[in-house]
Amino acid sequence: MKVLFVINSMGAGGAERSLAQMVPGFAERGIESKIVCLSGRRTEVGTESADLPVRYMTASRWFGRLRELRSVIDSERPDVLHTTLFDSDIIGRIATIGRDVPVMTSLVNTSYDPSRMSDPNITPWKLHVVRHIDGFTARRFTDHFHALTEPVKDSNVSALGIDPNRVSVIPRGRDREWLGEPSADRRAEGRRRLGIAEDATLVINVGRQEFQKGQETLLHAAALLRDPMPNMRTVIAGKEGNVTRQLAATHAELDLSGVVEFLGYRSDVPDLVAAADIFAFPSVYEGLGGAVIEAMGLGIPVIASDIPVLAAVVSDGESGLLTPPGDPVALADAIGRLAKDPATASAMGARGYEIFEDRYRLDAVNSAMADLFLSMAQPGH
Repeated sequence: MKVLFVINSMGAGGAERSLAQMVPGFAERGIESKIVCLSGRRTEVGTESADLPVRYMTASRWFGRLRELRSVIDSERPDVLHTTLFDSDIIGRIATIGRDVPVMTSLVNTSYDPSRMSDPNITPWKLHVVRHIDGFTARRFTDHFHALTEPVKDSNVSALGIDPNRVSVIPRGRDREWLGEPSADRRAEGRRRLGIAEDATLVINVGRQEFQKGQETLLHAAALLRDPMPNMRTVIAGKEGNVTRQLAATHAELDLSGVVEFLGYRSDVPDLVAAADIFAFPSVYEGLGGAVIEAMGLGIPVIASDIPVLAAVVSDGESGLLTPPGDPVALADAIGRLAKDPATASAMGARGYEIFEDRYRLDAVNSAMADLFLSMAQPGH
C-alpha cells in the first residue's frame, strides 16, 4: 500500500522530526511512503541526508497548492492520505474531495486549549475562525484521526466536535540510533562543546522560542537560583520564534549573562541533552513534548509543567517533577531540589529511561502506526 504524507515543511519541529524518523521504517512493513511539503524550502531536519521521498510544492499561493496537491494525488494514487499541522490538514482534506482516498489527520497539539488565549501573539477572533474551519473540514472530510496522547484526543474531540470513536491514540517515538545512549564520555564531550565545567549543574531546555514553550518562566527561575546556586548554568536550544525579542529583553533585564545562554538551532541536540543534569520544560500547552521523551531516553530527569499532556508523559516524583505552568518560584524550587539531591535525580533519570524503552521506542510506535494505516486501506473502513 501507499501513504501520501502532507505536512507544512520538513523543519526542526517535533512533528517534522517524528515524520522524518518514522517514514524509513514503514517500507519493511509493506508501506510505500511519499511526502509532500507545502513549503519549498529544504530546512534543518536534513531530508537529503535521510534520503526521504519528499516533494516540495512549487506553488506559493493556497489555490495553486491545492491544484498541485490534487495533481499529486491523481498521479500517485495513494491508499491513504495523511495530514499533519493546520495548513496541511485543511488543504489535504479539501484536495481529496471527489477522490476515493481516505484521509487521516494526526492531532499533535492542544491547539484550541483555553491557555492559548494568554498568548499575546494570538488574536482570539482569528483563532475562533480557524477552529471552525478546522472542525468543519475535520468532521466532513476526514475519515480517521491519530492523537499523540489521551489529553490531545480529549481536547480536539471537544474543540472540533469529532467522534471520539474515530480517534486512535498512539504516541510518537524516537529512533534509538539517532538518540544514542547516555555515557560519561558523551556527557564530558557535550560539556566541552558548551564550555561547561564538569562540576557545574547544567539545566537544558529544548524548544523554539515561542510563547507556548514557557521559556520566560525558565529565565525568571534561573534568576532566582543565581545567588543560592552560583555553579548552575542553563542553556536553551531552539530556533528563534515569536518571543525571541521578549526573551532577549528579559535576559538583559535580569542580568543573566553567564547564567543562561541561548544556543539557537542546533543539530546536535541529543549530545547536548546527554550532557545535562536536568531537563526543564515549562510549556504552557503541548501535544506530546517530543523533547521530553528524548530527554527521558537519555536518562535525564525532567521538570515539566503540570498540564494534562505532560502529566501523561512524566510521572511526578518518579521520572521527574511537575510544576504549575508560569510559576518561576515553583520551577526554581524543583530545579534546586534535584540539583541538591543527585541520587534522586539519577533515580528519576533511570526511571525515565525505562519508560522510554517501554513506550516510546520508534520500532514499536511504527508498528502501531503501520497497523493503523493498513486498517484504513481496508474496504469499508
